[in-house]
Amino acid sequence: LVAGWDLETRRRHELRRLFEGGTEMLTPSQGQPFDVQALRQVGFLQDEWSVSPRLSALLGVRSEVLRTQSAGPTGVLQARSATATPVAQFRWALDDKGSDLLRGSASRTSRAPDLSSLMGRYVLNGSYDRFTANTPLSPDSAGNPALQPESAWALELAVERHLAGGGVLSVGLFHRRIDG
Repeated sequence: LVAGWDLETRRRHELRRLFEGGTEMLTPSQGQPFDVQALRQVGFLQDEWSVSPRLSALLGVRSEVLRTQSAGPTGVLQARSATATPVAQFRWALDDKGSDLLRGSASRTSRAPDLSSLMGRYVLNGSYDRFTANTPLSPDSAGNPALQPESAWALELAVERHLAGGGVLSVGLFHRRIDG
């Protein structure tokens, strides 16, 4: 049985002003400071055991809480999200030597947004001068202070054959559904 707790804090402070030929390219409101903070707490519990000589399994769960705060010229926005991310895996040996295996897993994952994605700042693409329209492949951009973490469900099934010379031949199926 394995259990643990992880705590992570990140902070970014930015003041960005762009000038071209002595003229400011952004309005003064966009030249003001932006601050973003993120606090992530994760607790987990998992266990792995041998069900039989040919079958082993792992079950676990993670609980993740993310709190963010973004401050800019329009004010302060705070967001909170909580996600439970279970995992179940199995390994079944199809022969006594364990050279042919069937593996499977079902899991949920969560990924926090990057701090720059949480800043509500409009950023001009520097590939163009300010009078030229940019393209869909190199757009101007802006962050979203209310952005929530991405979560995904994943299913995987694979058949493996361990070769005598030390290699592995594997065929697998994988499905992933991403939300957010």
